[in-house]
Amino acid sequence: MIHIKQAKAILAAFLISCCCSLEAKENLPEQPSTDRLSDTSGRQIDILGWWGIRADSPAAVHRDMAAAGFTVNMAVDLIKDLQAVFVDGTEHFFGLLDATAAVNMKVLISDGVFDYLSEADIDRLKSHPALFGYYLLDEPRYQSEFPNLTARVNRVQAIDRVHPSYINLAPCLYCADAVPDKWAPELSCGPAFPEPSPCVQFVQSFIRDVPVQILSFDMYPIWQNTVAKKRELQVRWYYTLEVMSSEARKAGKPLWAFALSTAHKNFEFPYPLPVRNDIRLQVYSDLAYGAQCIQYFTYSHIASDGWQAPTGPNGEKLNTWHILKEVNGEIKALSPVFLNATVEWTAHTGEIPAGCTALDKSKLPPAFRSLNITGGKGALVSLMKKGEDNFLVIVNHDINEDINVQAVGSSALRRVKKDGTVVIADNRIHAVTPGDILIYFWK
Repeated sequence: MIHIKQAKAILAAFLISCCCSLEAKENLPEQPSTDRLSDTSGRQIDILGWWGIRADSPAAVHRDMAAAGFTVNMAVDLIKDLQAVFVDGTEHFFGLLDATAAVNMKVLISDGVFDYLSEADIDRLKSHPALFGYYLLDEPRYQSEFPNLTARVNRVQAIDRVHPSYINLAPCLYCADAVPDKWAPELSCGPAFPEPSPCVQFVQSFIRDVPVQILSFDMYPIWQNTVAKKRELQVRWYYTLEVMSSEARKAGKPLWAFALSTAHKNFEFPYPLPVRNDIRLQVYSDLAYGAQCIQYFTYSHIASDGWQAPTGPNGEKLNTWHILKEVNGEIKALSPVFLNATVEWTAHTGEIPAGCTALDKSKLPPAFRSLNITGGKGALVSLMKKGEDNFLVIVNHDINEDINVQAVGSSALRRVKKDGTVVIADNRIHAVTPGDILIYFWK
């Protein structure tokens, strides 16, 4: 019979052994896996620079934007200055497109371009490798605008049904059709609220009435609390992602979303110069909700007090440019996960954002025996499928503090690192910095 003192000694030794074993495992290199992601196409999530470079910029400026990982340029002169672009005829215009194609990027241009082109020129444009799509409008705020937008989209699609017509929605909070304090009454009234909120109604009406091929929206969630002197998330951001992602899936349209890359002050919110964590939080949350194009506002400098973009007034690369290059490299490497993936469900742990769902661990796939997320304010968890590939995506939704994640799973469970490589998912504890991501994978 074991003496009590002996039992305590054995238990202590066991606990020390377990701790040492876990510590040793955390210090061991991760084991590569022979499993591979199914998508080997080489295609990637598009990355669009809003207020990008002018199409007539020098070749070096084009190369810098491409080097930062951008695939699409919203060419300012091809949106705002079409009359000047065509003053010397169509060859100058096509020369600008050629300069974009030379660095393997595409351009978003105004739908007004058709007013300047002959039928032969239109055919040339439609087949040009630099054409991405047609810009129509940013942030319509009244449903009364929809009939005119519908007519414009129909005109574009009668000419070109391949390249998308681009209209970007404002956050529902700013839609003038929604009474500011009643824009999402279900947040205060609960699920018993009988009708879709003004926010949902606006989005549903837009999708129903305006035949665009995509659903694009902007909202910039990170602002500087000047009293508390720390970054905070706008409380309605994840709710807006929930609405836009859900409505896009119902309509069978790709979701395009934004990340703020430029410091400025808008209304009452001072938007700080973004750091790496800020960019990751926005980008990875967008992707976890199914975004198929990441848009940055902005790429180039805007001549306004207090604005600081990734590039300066003379096109010089600032610190944010280098951050975008790094994160865009991660987006490209993880495109085999997110491109054309289907969102099965999204949930949150810790402090649940308004309008979102708390994670029900009973809904975790059988590949997981347990999942523990501790520290900070919790995480966004998204279950995604892509053919025979399954993914559980975890994003630290706290902008200020780390979280710890430990998953214990079956022998089939793997993890996709941010460089796209696949490793065996052991049960070590992962410290996840603000906005960063963990991706679990199984066949």
